[in-house]
Amino acid sequence: MNKLVIFAASEARNGAGFWSNESGWTTIDGATRFTLKERESLSLPMSAGGDARWISADLDGLTFFVLDLSDDGVKLQFECFAEDFEHASEQAQDAYPGCQILSTHNLIAEDI
Repeated sequence: MNKLVIFAASEARNGAGFWSNESGWTTIDGATRFTLKERESLSLPMSAGGDARWISADLDGLTFFVLDLSDDGVKLQFECFAEDFEHASEQAQDAYPGCQILSTHNLIAEDI
């Protein structure tokens, strides 16, 4: 059965972007895994940026990236889980074809 975790980029900026029912915001290792049925009956916890969301718990070998982009002169931030910077760049290009990557941030110090 697929498992889910709760993730918030705003909390990841402090190195603890995953929710634990026992510890609050923590790393992926301490995150509570939920079933799809549990998701239906639960509310998302409060996060610093109000951005908590459900994601797949299958994140082996992935890192959370934030890329600062310019798309037709408009500056954007693009968030993704990726194997490396190149993979993150490909995802950004898929989402915003022709965008320019200005900078990148790896908000989780360790690969997850």
